[in-house]
Amino acid sequence: MKLNKKLALPLGTLLPLVIAAPGTGFSASMQQQFSVSYDAQLTIDSKHASNSGMSQSAIDALTGFMGGNVSVANVKDTVSFSRDSYQIQSIGTLGHVLGMFMPGSLQRTSVGWITDGTLNTIRYVDIRGSKAPLTTLVDEKSKTVFFYEGKNMTSRATFQSKPQDVLSLSYAFIGNVPAHPVSVTLSDGKSIKQEVFDVQRGSLSLPSGQWQTVKLTRRIAATDDASVECWLRASDGVPLRVRIGMSQRYGAILDLKATKVPAKVLPL
Repeated sequence: MKLNKKLALPLGTLLPLVIAAPGTGFSASMQQQFSVSYDAQLTIDSKHASNSGMSQSAIDALTGFMGGNVSVANVKDTVSFSRDSYQIQSIGTLGHVLGMFMPGSLQRTSVGWITDGTLNTIRYVDIRGSKAPLTTLVDEKSKTVFFYEGKNMTSRATFQSKPQDVLSLSYAFIGNVPAHPVSVTLSDGKSIKQEVFDVQRGSLSLPSGQWQTVKLTRRIAATDDASVECWLRASDGVPLRVRIGMSQRYGAILDLKATKVPAKVLPL
Protein backbone atom coordinates (compact mmCIF):
# COMPACT_ATOMS: atom_id res chain seq x y z
CA MET A 1 0.00 0.00 0.00
CA LYS A 2 1.48 3.32 -1.10
CA LEU A 3 0.79 6.23 1.18
CA ASN A 4 0.67 9.88 0.27
CA LYS A 5 3.83 11.21 1.92
CA LYS A 6 2.19 14.60 2.51
CA LEU A 7 -0.50 12.85 4.56
CA ALA A 8 1.72 10.34 6.34
CA LEU A 9 2.55 11.97 9.66
CA PRO A 10 5.72 10.62 11.30
CA LEU A 11 5.25 8.66 14.51
CA GLY A 12 7.03 11.25 16.66
CA THR A 13 4.70 13.96 15.37
CA LEU A 14 1.43 12.08 15.70
CA LEU A 15 2.04 10.56 19.14
CA PRO A 16 1.93 13.84 21.10
CA LEU A 17 -1.17 14.91 19.18
CA VAL A 18 -3.01 11.73 20.11
CA ILE A 19 -1.82 11.32 23.69
CA ALA A 20 -1.42 14.88 24.93
CA ALA A 21 -3.99 16.93 23.04
CA PRO A 22 -5.52 19.76 25.12
CA GLY A 23 -8.22 18.44 27.41
CA THR A 24 -7.27 14.80 26.90
CA GLY A 25 -4.52 14.24 29.45
CA PHE A 26 -4.57 10.87 31.23
CA SER A 27 -5.42 10.78 34.92
CA ALA A 28 -2.42 10.08 37.12
CA SER A 29 -4.61 8.79 39.96
CA MET A 30 -5.15 5.07 39.55
CA GLN A 31 -8.18 3.75 41.43
CA GLN A 32 -7.51 0.05 40.87
CA GLN A 33 -4.57 -2.11 39.85
CA PHE A 34 -4.33 -5.88 39.56
CA SER A 35 -2.39 -8.53 37.66
CA VAL A 36 -3.17 -11.83 35.93
CA SER A 37 -0.50 -14.44 35.11
CA TYR A 38 -0.77 -17.00 32.32
CA ASP A 39 1.01 -20.06 31.03
CA ALA A 40 1.20 -19.63 27.24
CA GLN A 41 1.12 -22.90 25.32
CA LEU A 42 1.67 -23.32 21.60
CA THR A 43 0.41 -26.19 19.47
CA ILE A 44 2.12 -26.58 16.09
CA ASP A 45 0.92 -28.35 12.95
CA SER A 46 4.11 -28.87 10.94
CA LYS A 47 2.19 -29.12 7.64
CA HIS A 48 1.11 -25.49 7.79
CA ALA A 49 3.49 -23.82 10.27
CA SER A 50 5.89 -22.64 7.57
CA ASN A 51 3.18 -20.20 6.39
CA SER A 52 3.62 -18.29 9.65
CA GLY A 53 7.19 -17.28 8.77
CA MET A 54 8.60 -19.49 11.52
CA SER A 55 11.98 -21.02 10.67
CA GLN A 56 12.11 -24.72 9.90
CA SER A 57 14.50 -25.28 12.81
CA ALA A 58 11.97 -23.71 15.20
CA ILE A 59 9.15 -25.81 13.73
CA ASP A 60 11.19 -28.99 14.09
CA ALA A 61 12.09 -28.16 17.68
CA LEU A 62 8.53 -27.31 18.69
CA THR A 63 6.96 -30.33 17.01
CA GLY A 64 9.53 -32.51 18.71
CA PHE A 65 8.05 -31.69 22.13
CA MET A 66 4.86 -33.49 23.16
CA GLY A 67 3.68 -33.79 19.57
CA GLY A 68 3.93 -30.05 19.00
CA ASN A 69 2.24 -28.89 22.21
CA VAL A 70 4.70 -26.99 24.40
CA SER A 71 4.70 -24.26 27.04
CA VAL A 72 6.47 -21.33 25.38
CA ALA A 73 6.16 -18.37 27.78
CA ASN A 74 5.01 -17.07 31.14
CA VAL A 75 2.85 -14.00 30.64
CA LYS A 76 1.97 -11.38 33.24
CA ASP A 77 -0.64 -8.69 32.57
CA THR A 78 -0.68 -5.63 34.83
CA VAL A 79 -3.91 -3.66 34.60
CA SER A 80 -4.47 -0.14 35.94
CA PHE A 81 -7.81 1.69 35.94
CA SER A 82 -8.56 5.27 36.90
CA ARG A 83 -11.92 7.03 36.74
CA ASP A 84 -11.63 7.70 33.01
CA SER A 85 -8.48 6.03 31.67
CA TYR A 86 -6.67 2.70 31.66
CA GLN A 87 -3.27 1.14 31.02
CA ILE A 88 -2.50 -2.53 30.43
CA GLN A 89 1.02 -3.90 30.17
CA SER A 90 1.59 -7.50 29.16
CA ILE A 91 5.08 -9.04 29.39
CA GLY A 92 5.83 -12.54 28.19
CA THR A 93 9.03 -14.20 29.41
CA LEU A 94 10.01 -16.78 26.83
CA GLY A 95 10.58 -20.36 27.83
CA HIS A 96 13.72 -22.27 26.92
CA VAL A 97 12.40 -23.74 23.66
CA LEU A 98 11.05 -20.55 22.06
CA GLY A 99 13.86 -18.49 23.58
CA MET A 100 16.36 -20.36 21.40
CA PHE A 101 14.75 -18.88 18.29
CA MET A 102 13.43 -15.48 19.43
CA PRO A 103 15.71 -13.25 21.52
CA GLY A 104 14.19 -10.89 24.03
CA SER A 105 10.62 -11.02 25.32
CA LEU A 106 7.06 -10.41 24.18
CA GLN A 107 5.70 -7.03 25.26
CA ARG A 108 2.33 -5.45 24.60
CA THR A 109 0.95 -2.19 25.98
CA SER A 110 -2.52 -0.70 25.61
CA VAL A 111 -3.42 2.80 26.79
CA GLY A 112 -6.75 4.54 26.40
CA TRP A 113 -9.99 5.95 27.79
CA ILE A 114 -12.79 4.42 29.81
CA THR A 115 -16.04 5.72 28.34
CA ASP A 116 -19.43 4.48 29.59
CA GLY A 117 -17.74 1.41 31.07
CA THR A 118 -15.93 0.55 27.82
CA LEU A 119 -12.19 0.55 27.09
CA ASN A 120 -11.32 2.63 24.02
CA THR A 121 -7.78 2.36 22.62
CA ILE A 122 -5.61 5.41 22.07
CA ARG A 123 -2.24 3.66 21.73
CA TYR A 124 -1.37 -0.03 21.33
CA VAL A 125 2.23 -1.29 21.00
CA ASP A 126 3.26 -4.87 20.21
CA ILE A 127 6.96 -5.81 20.51
CA ARG A 128 8.01 -9.34 19.60
CA GLY A 129 11.63 -10.07 20.43
CA SER A 130 14.01 -8.07 18.28
CA LYS A 131 11.45 -7.21 15.60
CA ALA A 132 10.40 -3.62 14.97
CA PRO A 133 7.51 -2.57 17.24
CA LEU A 134 4.01 -2.55 15.79
CA THR A 135 2.24 0.61 16.95
CA THR A 136 -1.43 1.53 16.62
CA LEU A 137 -2.43 5.15 17.23
CA VAL A 138 -6.05 6.26 17.36
CA ASP A 139 -6.88 9.88 16.56
CA GLU A 140 -10.43 10.36 17.83
CA LYS A 141 -10.76 13.83 16.30
CA SER A 142 -10.26 12.62 12.72
CA LYS A 143 -11.68 9.13 13.46
CA THR A 144 -8.55 7.62 11.97
CA VAL A 145 -6.32 4.77 13.08
CA PHE A 146 -2.64 4.91 12.07
CA PHE A 147 -0.50 1.76 11.92
CA TYR A 148 3.28 1.77 12.19
CA GLU A 149 6.06 -0.77 11.91
CA GLY A 150 8.96 0.85 13.70
CA LYS A 151 8.85 4.51 12.65
CA ASN A 152 7.29 3.79 9.25
CA MET A 153 3.58 4.18 8.72
CA THR A 154 2.22 1.10 6.94
CA SER A 155 -1.48 1.93 6.65
CA ARG A 156 -4.40 3.88 8.05
CA ALA A 157 -8.12 3.29 8.44
CA THR A 158 -11.15 5.32 9.42
CA PHE A 159 -13.74 4.17 11.95
CA GLN A 160 -17.25 4.92 13.15
CA SER A 161 -17.27 3.13 16.52
CA LYS A 162 -14.30 3.67 18.83
CA PRO A 163 -11.85 0.78 18.43
CA GLN A 164 -10.37 -1.63 20.94
CA ASP A 165 -7.21 -3.71 20.54
CA VAL A 166 -6.56 -7.41 21.10
CA LEU A 167 -5.08 -6.76 24.55
CA SER A 168 -7.70 -4.36 25.91
CA LEU A 169 -10.54 -6.56 24.61
CA SER A 170 -9.68 -9.24 27.20
CA TYR A 171 -10.32 -6.73 30.02
CA ALA A 172 -13.16 -4.79 28.40
CA PHE A 173 -15.88 -6.66 30.30
CA ILE A 174 -14.67 -6.15 33.88
CA GLY A 175 -17.82 -5.74 35.98
CA ASN A 176 -20.01 -5.94 32.86
CA VAL A 177 -19.99 -9.57 31.69
CA PRO A 178 -22.12 -9.86 28.53
CA ALA A 179 -25.18 -12.08 28.36
CA HIS A 180 -25.79 -11.62 24.64
CA PRO A 181 -23.60 -11.41 21.49
CA VAL A 182 -21.38 -8.34 21.39
CA SER A 183 -20.02 -6.37 18.43
CA VAL A 184 -16.68 -4.53 18.67
CA THR A 185 -14.39 -2.57 16.37
CA LEU A 186 -11.14 -4.47 16.88
CA SER A 187 -7.54 -3.72 15.90
CA ASP A 188 -4.92 -6.46 15.67
CA GLY A 189 -2.05 -4.00 15.27
CA LYS A 190 -2.21 -4.02 11.46
CA SER A 191 -5.86 -3.34 10.58
CA ILE A 192 -9.31 -2.83 12.09
CA LYS A 193 -12.38 -4.99 11.62
CA GLN A 194 -15.90 -5.16 12.96
CA GLU A 195 -16.12 -8.38 14.97
CA VAL A 196 -19.02 -10.19 16.61
CA PHE A 197 -18.55 -12.49 19.60
CA ASP A 198 -21.14 -15.07 20.67
CA VAL A 199 -21.67 -15.74 24.37
CA GLN A 200 -21.98 -19.05 26.22
CA ARG A 201 -21.98 -19.86 29.94
CA GLY A 202 -20.06 -22.83 31.32
CA SER A 203 -17.30 -23.92 33.69
CA LEU A 204 -13.54 -24.22 33.37
CA SER A 205 -10.80 -26.01 35.27
CA LEU A 206 -7.40 -24.28 35.27
CA PRO A 207 -4.24 -24.21 37.40
CA SER A 208 -5.74 -21.12 39.06
CA GLY A 209 -8.89 -22.99 40.12
CA GLN A 210 -12.33 -24.20 39.07
CA TRP A 211 -14.44 -21.38 37.66
CA GLN A 212 -17.88 -20.51 36.39
CA THR A 213 -17.29 -18.73 33.08
CA VAL A 214 -18.77 -16.77 30.23
CA LYS A 215 -17.11 -17.75 26.97
CA LEU A 216 -16.79 -15.29 24.06
CA THR A 217 -16.33 -16.90 20.64
CA ARG A 218 -15.53 -14.83 17.57
CA ARG A 219 -17.77 -15.46 14.58
CA ILE A 220 -15.67 -16.64 11.65
CA ALA A 221 -16.16 -14.49 8.56
CA ALA A 222 -13.79 -16.33 6.19
CA THR A 223 -12.28 -19.80 5.96
CA ASP A 224 -8.74 -18.60 6.74
CA ASP A 225 -9.75 -16.39 9.69
CA ALA A 226 -8.17 -16.99 13.06
CA SER A 227 -10.53 -18.32 15.70
CA VAL A 228 -10.62 -16.34 18.96
CA GLU A 229 -12.07 -17.64 22.23
CA CYS A 230 -11.98 -15.87 25.59
CA TRP A 231 -13.25 -17.32 28.87
CA LEU A 232 -14.24 -14.65 31.43
CA ARG A 233 -14.83 -15.24 35.13
CA ALA A 234 -18.60 -15.06 35.41
CA SER A 235 -18.54 -13.09 38.66
CA ASP A 236 -16.52 -10.08 37.46
CA GLY A 237 -15.21 -10.54 33.89
CA VAL A 238 -11.54 -11.33 34.64
CA PRO A 239 -10.07 -13.15 31.59
CA LEU A 240 -9.13 -16.69 32.61
CA ARG A 241 -8.20 -18.17 29.24
CA VAL A 242 -7.57 -16.80 25.75
CA ARG A 243 -7.22 -19.21 22.82
CA ILE A 244 -6.26 -18.04 19.32
CA GLY A 245 -6.35 -20.68 16.62
CA MET A 246 -4.58 -20.17 13.31
CA SER A 247 -4.14 -23.83 12.45
CA GLN A 248 -5.85 -23.83 9.06
CA ARG A 249 -3.59 -21.19 7.56
CA TYR A 250 -0.56 -20.97 9.84
CA GLY A 251 -0.57 -24.26 11.68
CA ALA A 252 -0.48 -22.75 15.19
CA ILE A 253 -2.77 -22.47 18.21
CA LEU A 254 -1.83 -20.12 21.07
CA ASP A 255 -3.51 -20.93 24.38
CA LEU A 256 -3.10 -18.71 27.46
CA LYS A 257 -4.33 -20.29 30.70
CA ALA A 258 -4.46 -18.27 33.92
CA THR A 259 -2.18 -19.50 36.69
CA LYS A 260 -2.76 -16.60 39.10
CA VAL A 261 -5.74 -14.23 39.28
CA PRO A 262 -6.95 -11.59 41.74
CA ALA A 263 -9.59 -12.70 44.23
CA LYS A 264 -11.91 -9.91 43.11
CA VAL A 265 -11.84 -6.80 40.93
CA LEU A 266 -14.08 -3.74 40.93
CA PRO A 267 -16.27 -2.70 37.97
CA LEU A 268 -14.90 -0.18 35.51
